[in-house]
Amino acid sequence: MSTPSENSELPQALVDDLRALGGIRAPEELWMRVQEQRQISALAELESSQVVRAPEALWDRVQAARAARGEFAAPRGRVLPWKQLQILSAAAAVLVLGVIGFRYLGEENHTMVQPVLAGATDAATKEALRARALGMVVPPEELSPSARTVAQAFGAALPLEQSPKGMPEEGR
Repeated sequence: MSTPSENSELPQALVDDLRALGGIRAPEELWMRVQEQRQISALAELESSQVVRAPEALWDRVQAARAARGEFAAPRGRVLPWKQLQILSAAAAVLVLGVIGFRYLGEENHTMVQPVLAGATDAATKEALRARALGMVVPPEELSPSARTVAQAFGAALPLEQSPKGMPEEGR
């Protein structure tokens, strides 16, 4: 701020107020900030006026060099657009659900409910298997809650007051 030509960008009213202060000097930090701001604005103007465009073929050359070094694998095959991918996914889902529905909800499914009969065994084998099995008759009040639950799962009829704890009474 030593010459009047450097103050030309300041408003005239501010210049007059500063001159009216007389012989008071501005602090050194203020002068350093003004210089920094001028340098920043000069660099911004210089950079905006010297923008250089890269040639159009540069991107192709960079991609070829990266592929030669193996930095990335080139995509193989065709990539579907998002809309077509959604349509194909929905069609595949409908097809899978249709097959599952016909398999498990169809009328021919009644054969799966029928029991599968084991091969015929002779009377001696049946008696040997029965001898290895242990059977006991126990009153329901002596059973633990988990044993009562297992017994009910196998079809035992237990009185309502003897039902396992935690089981709702109205749900049976």
